Amino acid sequence: MPALNIFSTVFLFILSPIKNLGKRFNKSIKRPASGLSLLTCSINKILPPGFVTLRSPLRPRMGSGTVEKTRAVGFPIEPECRLEVLRLLSRRLSEEGTAVIKNGRIVGVEDGDTTGEIYGAAIDIGTTTVVLSLIDMITGKELAVVSALNPQKEFGQDVLSRISHAKRGEPFLLELQKSIIDCVNDLLEKASQKVSIDKKHIYEIAVAANTTMTHLFLGVNPESIGYAPYSPVLAGGIDVKAKTLGLDISPFGGVYCVPAISGYVGGDIVAGIIATGFYKKGEVALFIDIGTNGEIVLFDGCEMVACSCVAGPALEGVNISCGMRAASGAIYEAKIEDDVFVRTIGDERPKGICGSGIVDLVAELLKVGFVEQSGRMLPPAEAQKIIREDLACRLIEKGTSIAFVVAYGGEHGDDVYITARDIRQVQLAKGAVWAGIRSLLKEKRLSPNDINRVYVAGAFGAHLRPQSLSRIGMIAAEWEERLVFAGNTSKAGALMCLLSRTMREEAERIARKVKCLELSTLEGFDRLFADSLRFPEGDRP
Repeated sequence: MPALNIFSTVFLFILSPIKNLGKRFNKSIKRPASGLSLLTCSINKILPPGFVTLRSPLRPRMGSGTVEKTRAVGFPIEPECRLEVLRLLSRRLSEEGTAVIKNGRIVGVEDGDTTGEIYGAAIDIGTTTVVLSLIDMITGKELAVVSALNPQKEFGQDVLSRISHAKRGEPFLLELQKSIIDCVNDLLEKASQKVSIDKKHIYEIAVAANTTMTHLFLGVNPESIGYAPYSPVLAGGIDVKAKTLGLDISPFGGVYCVPAISGYVGGDIVAGIIATGFYKKGEVALFIDIGTNGEIVLFDGCEMVACSCVAGPALEGVNISCGMRAASGAIYEAKIEDDVFVRTIGDERPKGICGSGIVDLVAELLKVGFVEQSGRMLPPAEAQKIIREDLACRLIEKGTSIAFVVAYGGEHGDDVYITARDIRQVQLAKGAVWAGIRSLLKEKRLSPNDINRVYVAGAFGAHLRPQSLSRIGMIAAEWEERLVFAGNTSKAGALMCLLSRTMREEAERIARKVKCLELSTLEGFDRLFADSLRFPEGDRP
């Protein structure tokens, strides 16, 4: 395309980093007499808030005074332009408009000056929960956060169930894809309404998800992940047009999916690695992402090795009798002494139990003696012989199971309780995570005491007590003082990839470099897992 031979005022904003410009100009630049304006740009931003105002007529014959100086600092004054964009451009030459440029190519043209409305979204697509952050790409400020349960749970609680559903044929795969795309569109709508912006000004989305969720989001069959050697179809980060996925944002918008390490260690873990940066701190560290799929990464000071274990959704409050998401009324902390004391989100009447509350309750029931090391919950008659009556009376028969009443509903609601079956679900989850940790330590010939820092990721980590994690045997007792609760690192890493080209390159490098340990192929792993199921005796797993 000639040097923007456009006889009208055209505003340009750039969807790719302008490294030279970012290095040279770190303050706003006053408008020179030639009419060229440059606003602040950051070297790493995917969408730096820069634009150029071109006065008509601007032709190559203007010489080096303006055009060559602009070229010299790296500003793409001569971007490529697709034919379909030229068709759009032809209708706007007599009007003021904004050309959308990505990677040096004009990808679209909008009416008016829209350079002040540049938004993006960072999304964590979990097996159980989807979380979206709406970002002002000019300032980097987080404008809104919204979340929802992953609607794919209708087709199965875990990734293997969803892989099986997708294997049934193309219509079933598309059914799974549509459900998650609809969910993301709903979240985009809610976030946009919260801050009163137009979704059409969302130009970039970064997604971090486990490998199966990434495949389903993109409409790619994950069948190959379901059997050995568990190889994903997609390798490396993926850049696609938002409109090809049916996402309701700018028609010129793009989507970047953070790369996965393997079939069961996905982009959400790569995002967590770059968000915490633990591999840069010169210490032996462990990263644990506790969710439906428990992923663990061990850094021995030289290299990273990772594994995945099926923890199930219990630690996210799902598949538990009175389980719920971390919302108002959810019990997030519990203590059993002379009585049962609980704390709820929003200090509201207890409505259910979220992940951290479930961990606390199991730890407290173990401490008092309601639950044995094997995971067996005492029947009411047996408990009354060894535990104070005012506590033992909270044990009741619930159908074919035994339940412990955590909070009585009274006149205003139902009792909140935890059952023997719920205890088993937690036991399976903690056993899977602890077996994975032990396998990585064995692989690197390390002991628990060699670990300097343990990063715990996952939304429910904000309310977790280290003592409860060690009491149920999910971590070693000596790690209680070494824990760092990192929050939703998947979303945090997606945000970094949304804003920074450098971070995308780092994510690609990490995905290639991390070694993956396939637990199911390890000799003696079944025995190790069975041993890890037992709750610890005393303070140490």
